[in-house]
Amino acid sequence: MDTKPTLPVSITKDFFLRLKIDTDPTTNLAVFGIVVNDFLITDLSLSECGRFKVDPQATYDVPAEWANALGWLNKTLDQACEDAINAGCLHIQNQLGVKDGGFAGIFFSDNNNREGLQIVLAHYLYEQLEHSYLN
Repeated sequence: MDTKPTLPVSITKDFFLRLKIDTDPTTNLAVFGIVVNDFLITDLSLSECGRFKVDPQATYDVPAEWANALGWLNKTLDQACEDAINAGCLHIQNQLGVKDGGFAGIFFSDNNNREGLQIVLAHYLYEQLEHSYLN
């Protein structure tokens, strides 16, 4: 019997169908969000302007657990990008005999150098989620 592992948050088909990947205008990095009133909301626990805590159900007319699911997806994406950068840089440094990772830290502190990787990982996370949990 093939059973699906349990996710740490509830991701329903309704949530997944509303889920979008876009670029955060403040960081230029890929981010998951839900479109509400023509705005991409990337944190359902905050107001549209991002400054005030809100009740997701009262403000956006979505189930409260969607806020947890969206937060988890964005944190998972950020950590996956960081892990990929660290693993890739370590391999390159080892191959080059570089003992200090300082330059990698400087290089990847520029979001323009992370952008492509984060977009690819966002699409992979989305499709893996669909393949593993929603089919």
